[in-house]
Amino acid sequence: MKARLITVLMVAAALTAGIFVAGCDDDDSNVGSGLNSSTNNGSNNHTTLSAQDFADLYVHAVCEKELECCTNGIRPTSGSTDPITTTQDCENDLERLRTSILNTFTDPKVIYDDEQASDCLNALSSRLDSMQCTDPLTPYGELPECKNVAQGTVKEGEECYADYECKNGMHCVNEVCTQPKTVGEACSNSMECESYYCNEGKCIELGNNYSPITDACYPTEEQ
Repeated sequence: MKARLITVLMVAAALTAGIFVAGCDDDDSNVGSGLNSSTNNGSNNHTTLSAQDFADLYVHAVCEKELECCTNGIRPTSGSTDPITTTQDCENDLERLRTSILNTFTDPKVIYDDEQASDCLNALSSRLDSMQCTDPLTPYGELPECKNVAQGTVKEGEECYADYECKNGMHCVNEVCTQPKTVGEACSNSMECESYYCNEGKCIELGNNYSPITDACYPTEEQ
């Protein structure tokens, strides 16, 4: 029962975990259609997307994809034993994820690029179309269009609260922005490592530990 909750929290914490994005229209249109209500700057035909809209679309799309893959309903993260069978109930269940995304993008130490956000969501829409229900929730940060949606502004050696506040991929270690250590380097805790995994005093490659989409599904009677 904890697999979906763990995955959701990993996404919320890092904002680089797997994401499924689609438009919020009732007719299941794609992200491009879902963004039509956002602002177009007119100069280069780029659509912009507010942090609130990004968070809403993110959560909506996670729910749409999980419901598509889970014919028996979705496992709730709230501890309830009843399966989730509607998009609205799913979105309510993932409110923690939505709040975490919004808090990150509106952090005063973070620069949110509303044009990059729009480009990222469109790229993720294409990715969603090709995903199978057995595919893992891999990090979306690997997509070039998503790398600069939010950029930290805190320099090395300065005080921080979380990794996303730090510049250039640095980690927030002991409340200070620090260059992460690579695989094989000595470490005392996992936050020091680029891979976020310190084992026996060395940074270790963590690998892909993300669960497949079907892990969100409510078990059948046979399970």
